[in-house]
Amino acid sequence: MLLNGLGLKEILLRLPIIFIAITVHEYAHGYAALKMGDPTAKLSGRLSMNPLAHMDIVGALSMLIFGFGWAKPVPINPNNFKNHKKGTVIVSLAGPISNLFLAFLGSVLYGIFRRIGFGNFSSRFSEIFYGLLAQLILLNVCFGIFNLVPFPPLDGAKIVGAFLPYKTYFKIMQYERYAFPILIVLMYLGIFDKILGVLITPIVSSLNALIALIAGL
Repeated sequence: MLLNGLGLKEILLRLPIIFIAITVHEYAHGYAALKMGDPTAKLSGRLSMNPLAHMDIVGALSMLIFGFGWAKPVPINPNNFKNHKKGTVIVSLAGPISNLFLAFLGSVLYGIFRRIGFGNFSSRFSEIFYGLLAQLILLNVCFGIFNLVPFPPLDGAKIVGAFLPYKTYFKIMQYERYAFPILIVLMYLGIFDKILGVLITPIVSSLNALIALIAGL
């Protein structure tokens, strides 16, 4: 059975990685907000490593099918930030950066395990193990870059908005309720695939080069 061209094996490999990517992403937002002076996420029980606390079903399915998606936003009150602009930028960046760091970490581990020959004793185990690492790298790059797109309600829009005049940002956010369905349509039509591919491909290529470098040491 296929899901948008994905085989059952790839779907099963993606599922645990989706839980990891979404959980780390939202936890990073909440932790950064706490450090910036806002305890809202902590007080609401969202400063948690429990995937179910952050799961958005539509966003998770999107990530499963398309390779990028979203989670249930962590509640944040920017009014509590010690520095509003700095806090907004750091908190918004924290999620995507955490995903890119996971992709980097996955690449380092992939290279190390290849170098020491881990999994060579069992081809079945090796296929599953390296398949999980490959999905860890790819999905976290996709998730991180996708959320940096300056399109509401993604993190990139909040980052750009922090540098806009308040009145301009307020006018833009008045149309946020229309942005989400438009985002879904753009993803369904594959338009985001072409746009994000320009950014994702060189990053994944660089991480593959890192794997080859470490494995060949």
